[in-house]
Amino acid sequence: MEVKGTALKTTRDFIKTQFPEHYDKWIESLTAESRKIYTSTLDATAWYPFREGYSIPVNKIIELCYGEDFKTGGDRLGSYSAETALKGLTRPKICLQFFINY
Repeated sequence: MEVKGTALKTTRDFIKTQFPEHYDKWIESLTAESRKIYTSTLDATAWYPFREGYSIPVNKIIELCYGEDFKTGGDRLGSYSAETALKGLTRPKICLQFFINY
């Protein structure tokens, strides 16, 4: 199974912005293969191995930053991912007068 690079970039950016004090410890806690992925340039369009690229790194974030509270950690990471993915999208402004006249 593989995961797209955008998910890895979001994961890395999450810990860098939300827990910068844990970033170095997180990198050090990763397996050699996961560390190699995250210390090189991530390609948002490339596909990476799911376990080494996503599962292990996310579990380490939750262990380090949320005391192994996987529900809270998953919720926060998911919220951050959604906010990042939807940034720049705005709600369409609909003129109320249009509906009144319609």
